[in-house]
Amino acid sequence: MLDAKLQEELNDAIVNETIYHGRVKELRQYKETPKSKTNTDLVVDMNGFYVIIPEDFTVLPLGAYAQLSLVGEDVKFVISEVYADDDLVFGSMKRADEIKKAPVMKKLLNRDTLVGTFITFTSAGAYIDLGAGVQGFMYNSEYSNSVTLAQAFRKYMEISVFYKETSIDGTIMLVPVKKDKTYEEDVKPIVRGDIYKGRISGIGADRVFVTVRPKTDCLCEYPTHLGKVKKNESVSVKIIKADNGKLRGKVLNRIDD
Repeated sequence: MLDAKLQEELNDAIVNETIYHGRVKELRQYKETPKSKTNTDLVVDMNGFYVIIPEDFTVLPLGAYAQLSLVGEDVKFVISEVYADDDLVFGSMKRADEIKKAPVMKKLLNRDTLVGTFITFTSAGAYIDLGAGVQGFMYNSEYSNSVTLAQAFRKYMEISVFYKETSIDGTIMLVPVKKDKTYEEDVKPIVRGDIYKGRISGIGADRVFVTVRPKTDCLCEYPTHLGKVKKNESVSVKIIKADNGKLRGKVLNRIDD
């Protein structure tokens, strides 16, 4: 039976939602009925007495790998229930995780600016660490139409972001405070008279194609005044016709990269 002083401390901890640290001693598996799924509880050593954390109150699925890796590890939890007569104390890692994340989540939902750190890049965008265990995701297109986040940043680099929405699967979606400097150029319409820097993407006998934006080419007469030109050379192009997405232009000069 738990002594009176410890009971009082634990009851106060429930009211105040005090976060404790403890070391996982073992994992206890059981079935409520012979045909039900196997439940896995954590048994955590907390200064000489044990706290049971039911599987539903952990913050990760307790599969085979997690079962092996968690034993001996320190975990954070709050006390959720105390049954003094039975010497049973239950805890929740999930609630401790929510408390830890609360300040960051409040700022997110208020759409305050947060500084995050890139942790993982994908073909679609990047995952960003916002601190306190909170992560979000940003699509490449939120930052630029010209470059991917993996091209513009490196792992552990920082970026200022704010909250956009939460997806159906619970992912926090982020947008940058400041977009790529070429973003506005990428989204505004191309009109006659505009001058663009581009790269020669194709060469014919009397014409060249110049890529002025991703997936956007401009057809130009062969720039004989520049002599022989090569594929992937950077040039400036003046738009002389823009009609339903079809561009005609004139190559003005070479540009040094």
